[in-house]
Amino acid sequence: MNKTKPFLLKLLFPFLLLFVSIGLTGCWSAHEVNDLAIVNVMGIDQTKTGQLKVTTVIVKPPELFSESPIGSGNPNRSPFLIQTITGKSMFDVMEKLSNALSGKIYLGHLNIVVFGKEAAKHKMGNSLDFLKREHDFRPNIKLLVSRTTAEEIVKQRPILNSTIGLEIQDLVKSSRFSTSSMVSDIMKFSEKLEGDIEDAYTGSVNTVSNNDDSHSNEQTLSTQGQVQPRNRIEEQSNENPKSDAHALRLQGTAVFNDGHLQGFLDQDETEGLLLLKGKLHSGSVILDCGPNDNGAVGLKMMHSQSSYSPHLSQGTPTMDVNINVKADIGDYTCAEKTINTGRMNELNHQFENVLEHQVNEVLAIAQKQWQTDIFGFGKTFYQKYPDEWKALAPHWKQGLLKQMDVHVDISANIERYGLSKEAVKANESR
Repeated sequence: MNKTKPFLLKLLFPFLLLFVSIGLTGCWSAHEVNDLAIVNVMGIDQTKTGQLKVTTVIVKPPELFSESPIGSGNPNRSPFLIQTITGKSMFDVMEKLSNALSGKIYLGHLNIVVFGKEAAKHKMGNSLDFLKREHDFRPNIKLLVSRTTAEEIVKQRPILNSTIGLEIQDLVKSSRFSTSSMVSDIMKFSEKLEGDIEDAYTGSVNTVSNNDDSHSNEQTLSTQGQVQPRNRIEEQSNENPKSDAHALRLQGTAVFNDGHLQGFLDQDETEGLLLLKGKLHSGSVILDCGPNDNGAVGLKMMHSQSSYSPHLSQGTPTMDVNINVKADIGDYTCAEKTINTGRMNELNHQFENVLEHQVNEVLAIAQKQWQTDIFGFGKTFYQKYPDEWKALAPHWKQGLLKQMDVHVDISANIERYGLSKEAVKANESR
């Protein structure tokens, strides 16, 4: 009897494995990649009649994953398809798009969502509502705003990647090491857009001419303390979306107020915002050497941190902001070659003047003119004075924020000057 049980177990074991493996042969939610219409980037605009105009880049999987390099073979062959649909809402647009495509729309590989200027002013919340409800949609997708239309951005021809979505995604990744914009993902952006304390912001993507060389990332300061404005990149209109004469660049920050686009900060103002929030970890500043000296001092900003100290006196709010910035000397071409302690103190003072100008510039625009709290001042008051904030909140955007005095104390420290303490000077006597 005991010998029979092992024999039966050995006999039934293969059938048991076969029965169990039936449920492991595949995933219930799997889709064949060739049956999907993979959306890589989406541009959302508003028409003059108030409808939504959505431009999508649909990836062709056989072309995208082909071993042939991009640009080889048939020049008219493209790894993506561009579709533009107009509708009353995002749901209406996506239904029409689904009927126009042979594959199932898949948003799992959506890299970038771009809003046009008019859509960001009026249709932001409704569009984000649909995207957040879509189960294939990833909340960490980056959101950008165009100064013109999203269609203009989405229809640009990619230069270094197979699709424009990957092209913009690489720009966003590189922006983490620059000071040109502050890009938010959809989840964080939506939290601020739906909240009632801190206003939302995100990066601005624009088209620029390849022939435009005025993209200097520097600014100069004279010995009198006057900041010489840096050259700005002028946005170019793109009549032909397939023209190679234009490229994309992240430049500046789109600022929102009460859920609607308020305006755009340029690069200097964006750096001022980064300083106030303690998020400026790179960038360059060029200081003037002084009168009758054509040389310059190049500084590379390495780190910044800031702290807010809110105060409330008889119902009147004030804010103290302390900012600390560290930088290294990148190059030094002044006539005075030796960098001693006195010279270093002079440079630190000039450096502080540059930073103070940037901070005051963004405060004058965002706080005083637009009355938008992208700095998080209201959140700081709420955390320190939760009971008093109930009385402050209704008046915060009705003049209280605008009238609040913000005292900024900036401490700049040039820590290192490289391997050489003295500037290189050629021997002109030979």
